[in-house]
Amino acid sequence: MPIEQGIYGNVEGGSCARASLVFFYDGANYGYVKQAEPGANGAGAYSEVNPIHRVGAPSRDSDFYDYYRGYTLVWNAENADSDEDILGIKAEGNGRFASIQVSQGGASGGEMILEEAYRKCAFAQLSPQMQATIRAERPQLAGAATGQASTASHIQGSIEFPPMEKGYYAIQTSCAAAVADPYLTLMYIDEKRQSAADGGTETLGFRNLGHGRYERSYRAVDPSGKSYTDSQVMAVRSRTSFTVEYDDGEHVTHTYCPTTQIPRAERMEWGDLVLNR
Repeated sequence: MPIEQGIYGNVEGGSCARASLVFFYDGANYGYVKQAEPGANGAGAYSEVNPIHRVGAPSRDSDFYDYYRGYTLVWNAENADSDEDILGIKAEGNGRFASIQVSQGGASGGEMILEEAYRKCAFAQLSPQMQATIRAERPQLAGAATGQASTASHIQGSIEFPPMEKGYYAIQTSCAAAVADPYLTLMYIDEKRQSAADGGTETLGFRNLGHGRYERSYRAVDPSGKSYTDSQVMAVRSRTSFTVEYDDGEHVTHTYCPTTQIPRAERMEWGDLVLNR
């Protein structure tokens, strides 16, 4: 990686003390820790760790080369054979770097781009809330010797929500195609529910299985009206993409669609598509 090992705060807040999201790199892994959002309906704290599979330059044959040009790409185990949703890092001096991730699925069938900026922070420079979150979520990072953080797997256990965006996702297609045919290819997910055109399920909880995989337990109702509980495994590829893993070996990819790309008439409410046409 073209950056030093350590903790880096997202600089949207303007300073390390105001960072609510941190990126970390320990030589073998990279990941994120995010503190809980304020308010009763705010998202809970979460963390993720990604073992680094390989590092290199973008391929000129990649569909995303023009976006990734000038960045060092970092592949993890989930996207080792892909050129989509790869983390791109560009060092900018003075302990700062820019990151980019590009995937298919924009409103017009084009690319979705996630760009962020970070600066290196000492643990003591972070807010008390962020320090407490790191101690709870990723204690290896606490203290001054962040460059020697353990490479042990992320602690497993219950979490509020996986490290991905809440909202609308296109199922096995682009956002543009999902909007055009929402009954088959559009769904919604947050910490309380998962909804689609044919109904919804109530989320009972998420459990971190390690290495970017999460188990979602849920309650559903069968056609006879009887309630039952079940679970599914989700592999989070990035903050804007996840794959549902089924027992028969099938993997179904979901790509995040910003709410602004979803016509109001097609936005979901607890298991129903609102179609006021």
